[in-house]
Amino acid sequence: MKKSIYNTLRIIIAIVALFFLSFTVTGNELERELNKIELYIENDIDSALLILNNIYEKYRRSATDWEIARMYHFYANIYADKEENQNALEYYLMAKEKYESIDSLKRAASLYPDIGVIYYWLGDYEKAIAAYMEGVKAAELNNDKISMARCFQNMGLVYSEIGEIDLTLKYYNKVLELSNQIPNFDSEKAGALQNIGVEYSKQGELETAINYYQQSLKIYEELNELGNMAITYNNIGVLFSQKQLSDSTITYYKKALNVFYSIDFKRGISISLYNIGQIYRQEMKNELALEYFYKSLE
Repeated sequence: MKKSIYNTLRIIIAIVALFFLSFTVTGNELERELNKIELYIENDIDSALLILNNIYEKYRRSATDWEIARMYHFYANIYADKEENQNALEYYLMAKEKYESIDSLKRAASLYPDIGVIYYWLGDYEKAIAAYMEGVKAAELNNDKISMARCFQNMGLVYSEIGEIDLTLKYYNKVLELSNQIPNFDSEKAGALQNIGVEYSKQGELETAINYYQQSLKIYEELNELGNMAITYNNIGVLFSQKQLSDSTITYYKKALNVFYSIDFKRGISISLYNIGQIYRQEMKNELALEYFYKSLE
């Protein structure tokens, strides 16, 4: 009798073990498939959506809440990249709610900047600011300085859009303050410096704007971020042009041109050639001007 009970228990234990083994394998399989989505999002957004649809249909009944939240999050990112903003907003909100339901509060809080961006793209600046403010509160609770900086940066962009210069500068400067406390955040710091330069240039404070651009440029050069270097060279050239300093203008336009050539960015090449032509035209150097204008059309 004892032997029979023992054998029965062994069978039950084996069935339970088999169940958990099956569940684990399925979970690992889903995790692997979800990890592949990130690569597709970077390289082929339409294929990413098709694959995610198949994964969702295959696993939606067996997936954990965490996995469902991740799938919603992927849907949101894909629709945002496809500029289908209403769909993106719906899935970001669904992902946030699902993360909150499983007490993944830090992950939920990380979505506020994205939600704010979607509201911004939809033209609802009030809701964009509200989302960023919620993001700041959540980031403070989680001591998440990166999310906090992203929210401040985006708040600056919104206030810039509606012409609130003082608030724009306030939040860009908050990004600068935080950037010194966050490791490997130099590129974002350079972006904030660049944005501050833009605001001062709008106000006609050209020397101050150039100073901020130069600070930004130094960081981009140290990081060897060629695209951002070229854009910053061009922006400095524009300001020197406004100051009617032709030699300095051409120097920076040509620096931008050389970098655009090195990364084969044709639109940047065309713009730089045209800008140089414009300066030569203003100097009445018509043959040189025509040479650069023709090159800009190639």
